Amino acid sequence: MLKAFKKFLMGITLTPAGTFCDKAIVRFTGVSLVSAVFAFAIGIPYQTTLCLRTIGKRTGHLRTAVVPYRKLENAYVVIGSFGGSPRHPSWALNMMAQPVAWIWVARKYIPVRVELLEGDERQRVFDEISQGRGPYVRYQKMAMPRLLPVLRMTPFART
Repeated sequence: MLKAFKKFLMGITLTPAGTFCDKAIVRFTGVSLVSAVFAFAIGIPYQTTLCLRTIGKRTGHLRTAVVPYRKLENAYVVIGSFGGSPRHPSWALNMMAQPVAWIWVARKYIPVRVELLEGDERQRVFDEISQGRGPYVRYQKMAMPRLLPVLRMTPFART
């Protein structure tokens, strides 16, 4: 019964209507129902999420996605896992093409500079974030030979 309930919740939250509602809920509460359902379904702790607004790589239009993040020092870090897919999520491609974005955290938009981490630094940050978070390790194995992008977002200095 519980397994069927989890499947039902995952099915609802992964629809276009579910993701639309999730963006609004994150903006008002700071909590993602999609992330909460996902964590519940696979038995892991909830991971904090943010609303990410990027500039579309091809269109130049603003695009919004809800993504889990980790705060490290003065920056926010996201991993473009796309559930272990062989391709990058569109929000990650947008940020790699245009290294400026806005994040909605603590009920306000923060403009950020985006940096794609590479080499040893990427591996160090990936290991720190994925520690105790089995999905990222599993997604990296599923996505091979693609490396999951690890993106650091640093707020612009206020003048």
